[in-house]
Amino acid sequence: MEEVLDENRRLKADVDQRTAELAIVNSVQQALAAGLSMQGIYDAVGDKIGENFPNAAGMNIRVLIPLTGLIEFPYVVEQGQRLTVAPQPVGGIFSHVATTGTTLVVNERFEETTDALGASTLPGTPSDEKSAVWVPLVWGGKVRGLVSLTDFQREHAFNE
Repeated sequence: MEEVLDENRRLKADVDQRTAELAIVNSVQQALAAGLSMQGIYDAVGDKIGENFPNAAGMNIRVLIPLTGLIEFPYVVEQGQRLTVAPQPVGGIFSHVATTGTTLVVNERFEETTDALGASTLPGTPSDEKSAVWVPLVWGGKVRGLVSLTDFQREHAFNE
């Protein structure tokens, strides 16, 4: 009986995740249909992701700008505050995610793990993370950006 309950929980979690993913896709479609600027699209997507992960204290969207070779941050929210972060050189977490093309989840030993990847704290943001997830944004077959969610209060806040 316990196995059936576990399977039901897993299936519900899968459905919840797919529902959240579809909500994000829908927000992009609505932003495109409304003729929003690229920044308007980033705002709509960032806001929707924030709605779907209300416990994440930090969330950002990073995009590689091929002409400059820099990472831009069109959407950054840390602990409820919208921040502006200047463009940064490619490195650390972005390099890792771009090279592997896979999601990176760090749920424990945060500082040790991110230091090993050459990560640095974004200017103006807290540096006491407990866990985070970085999801690649892929178009044209290449990682061109990423979405990051951060939890400052607990380890194991995110799953694969």
